[in-house]
Amino acid sequence: MNFPDFAVLEEKRDEERIRPEFPEFISAIFKLAKRHGMDQLYDLNVIDYSIDGLGLLITEKDFDILQTLNPNDIIPEITFFAAEALTTLDGTVRHITRIEEGKYKDNYILGLRSNTKIEQGFEGSKPYYAYY
Repeated sequence: MNFPDFAVLEEKRDEERIRPEFPEFISAIFKLAKRHGMDQLYDLNVIDYSIDGLGLLITEKDFDILQTLNPNDIIPEITFFAAEALTTLDGTVRHITRIEEGKYKDNYILGLRSNTKIEQGFEGSKPYYAYY
């Protein structure tokens, strides 16, 4: 299987990436339209995030997405799940990068920029997320 040239990029993110042991964001679900057939539903784990976006893990079962998405594509209505909340927002594909080492070696990160800012806030003692 040949992967697109854009799959290998140098680090250019402006913000520090947050990699908590148990991230507040757990997974993301979205649909992509297929040219011939029904929409494909993807359920990807969140592996890092910043105030402007998220990194989603693409594993072998979802490698077909590598042939579908390109940088600057917009994915509408992505539902993000957190421990105590969920939200839906649109995201723009920033990069798809092969992971070269570590726990997720030979998988990919789908880097998304959110069209809204992601900020952690607090309501009483329980964390919640506000999207502006």
